[in-house]
Amino acid sequence: MKNVMSFYAIKNHFQYKVTKFCGKEYSLNCLDDNCKWKFKASKKGNTNIFIVRKFNDIHNCSLENRLHAQRQATTVVIGECIKVKYLSIKTVYTPADILRDMKEEYGITMNYQKITNPGSVAEIKARDDNRFEYAFMALDASIKGWKYCRPVMVVDGTFLKSTYGGTMLTAIAQNASGKLFPLAFCIADSENNASWEWFFVKIKQAFGVREGLTIISNRCDSIANTINEVYPEATHGICMFHLFNILKTKFKRNARNIKDSFFGAARSYTKDRFEYHMSELDEENKSIRPYLESVGYEKWTRAFCESNRYSVMTSNLAESFNAATKAARELPIATLLEYLRSLTQQWSVTNRSIGEATFIKISRQAEAMLEENTIQSLKLSISSTRDILPACNCSSKRTSSKHLSILLSLLYQRDYVCDIQGNSNTQFLVQEHGTYLMKRKKLSFCHLKERFSLEDQKRVDTEENGSSSSKIIAVNIERNGIIRRHVEICQYEIV
Repeated sequence: MKNVMSFYAIKNHFQYKVTKFCGKEYSLNCLDDNCKWKFKASKKGNTNIFIVRKFNDIHNCSLENRLHAQRQATTVVIGECIKVKYLSIKTVYTPADILRDMKEEYGITMNYQKITNPGSVAEIKARDDNRFEYAFMALDASIKGWKYCRPVMVVDGTFLKSTYGGTMLTAIAQNASGKLFPLAFCIADSENNASWEWFFVKIKQAFGVREGLTIISNRCDSIANTINEVYPEATHGICMFHLFNILKTKFKRNARNIKDSFFGAARSYTKDRFEYHMSELDEENKSIRPYLESVGYEKWTRAFCESNRYSVMTSNLAESFNAATKAARELPIATLLEYLRSLTQQWSVTNRSIGEATFIKISRQAEAMLEENTIQSLKLSISSTRDILPACNCSSKRTSSKHLSILLSLLYQRDYVCDIQGNSNTQFLVQEHGTYLMKRKKLSFCHLKERFSLEDQKRVDTEENGSSSSKIIAVNIERNGIIRRHVEICQYEIV
């Protein structure tokens, strides 16, 4: 209704003001208070249809008041008028063309500010000889929507395939439904310190700084140097898949066997679980750990990251966007930027339509995950730990003051309490996930960092270290004469 009346006012060369606008009624009067022109429409029942109730189409105001300005020619109305001009990405329709057509077809005189996207940021930097160097673009919808996305930004660069070459730098985020959310674009000569610095400076000016911001990229020194200078508040993380490809190149002999352990270490939520996967890498090649330490655990792991990376462990967001714009990267720069604008707005409209059609409190993706987990939980039952833990007596034999020989017999899929004969104050609790603490009056409690299968029922050598009030027992699980796992049991006395 609003657009219809705006077009009507533009076509008939007059202006109006809104006297009442709510979900059920829409009333308009002429801009001149002494004019009798009036319009009133109201909603039909519970439908979205508006019916015109009153309409006086006669103006008795002066022509000067009606034509003094064109307040109904808003950016939304102008966009509706010219959107058919951009159906093809090959169409060149400049702001000058818009000014000319609006003047000739509707008699509207406008300035450039009205026909550009308000709130958007676009800037071109030229060299001293007035030759093109950089171009930056961030749409208003992206700037406003960034605060509703996870504070994780993925940046990447990809080459252009046009006549003059160049590189396109992109910054991509993820909305609440897990969809790609393009933030900003930059056209530069190549990926270097200068181009990345200019890009990040413009991003910071347009989007500001968010608490807990994490920037993910590949292992590019230019990106790392620029983030330290421009975004010292942000946490820089690298794509674990790019790092894995580097590992395969450096340790070719172990490339086939380190994949699961490396990705397990990267995705681990706890440092204990991370250490378990790192010990597996140590068994393959002891040189892997020093190299990963030099990279920095906080750069590629979830457990050591200084901020929340959520589920973004790779730069796949940017890689997916690069794949979607593969054909457009053959276009000239101006046409490419227009294509990026059109694509971003198209995705925004699609995602907004999906959001408006969603009548649940969370996104559809989260609802599907919750439903799947709920169905699986219906098959589970909750019991007290004391009711399901079987007990077992294990023999112990002290061979010296520093060594203790213990026979471990631990079940694979169930929690287990093991009392060691000869030491009623010691009790071990093994649980499948994480750490459990067993407390008893005047007894010790300990935690075991690993679980063992029935195949591990071997006599193991342990080394006792420390005083009676605090000691660490290092357990080597031996299979076929080879030490497979190393576990530390921390034991403390309760007073």
